[in-house]
Amino acid sequence: MPFRIWKSRLFTSSVIIAFFSMGMMQGVIFYVNMIFQEVYGWSAIKTALGFLVHALLAIVVFSILGRTLPMMRLKPLILTGFVLRCGAALMFAFVNEDTNYWHLPFPALIVHVFGIGFSFLPVQITAIRDAENKDQGLVGAIYNTGLQLGGPFGIAILNAISISTNEVSGHDGSSVRGGPQLMKGYKNALFGIVAFGVIAFTVTAIMLPWDKPVRPAKKASTSENEDPENHVIEGKVEVVEREKLEREIVLGKVESLALDADLAGIPPVLQKDENQIEVEGGDDSTIDSRGEESTQ
Repeated sequence: MPFRIWKSRLFTSSVIIAFFSMGMMQGVIFYVNMIFQEVYGWSAIKTALGFLVHALLAIVVFSILGRTLPMMRLKPLILTGFVLRCGAALMFAFVNEDTNYWHLPFPALIVHVFGIGFSFLPVQITAIRDAENKDQGLVGAIYNTGLQLGGPFGIAILNAISISTNEVSGHDGSSVRGGPQLMKGYKNALFGIVAFGVIAFTVTAIMLPWDKPVRPAKKASTSENEDPENHVIEGKVEVVEREKLEREIVLGKVESLALDADLAGIPPVLQKDENQIEVEGGDDSTIDSRGEESTQ
């Protein structure tokens, strides 16, 4: 791995942001799943249905952002995305067994989707934007490595927070093994997710620039209403010009041959018509196609 790629401020900061961003996402998915099953007591099927809005809305949001990102500044989007994701984690942190799904978890999932869309895609664009063509694959691979490391490391840290909290959360000081009482540990883990978001927000605010993404070069505009005869005329003009150029090349070769023959005193054999060819020599003379030389 060439270490020169780490000299890019955009790339280095993007990998750091990706690490904490993936830790946040995996943490939210994991602990929301645990809240639905342990605190609410839902089955696996009902938990999957509870996440349905998250999956469907992600398809819509990511499709729209893919079209609109070239027209927007990336840094404000990334900052907004981390604010929304921290807000979603805080909303889940205050859920308990009596909280209605539609009052808090449902809107929190919607906010989380927008937060992911605003932060993930722009960070990925920023990571590879300044990379040279020969380094594009390597930069993308290292960026994905940052994502893959962020998930397990994030879950490990958050689980350590949650388990250590629930170890002493029982009424008699014993550890909690299941049920709604686990929410205390989940809450602290969600606060840890917010801390990840604050770190990523700070790195974004300090290290990423405010400029827009590079727009792709526009192709030459071709109107659908353009008259097709124009293309035909342009094609004919090109053919005529090409034939004219070829004719000039042939005539130039013939003149050169005649001149060389005249200087050497050898009549040239020309496969041409009877048109005469003027040759500028030491004396004024003409050479016809039959090799006859006449002095004027």
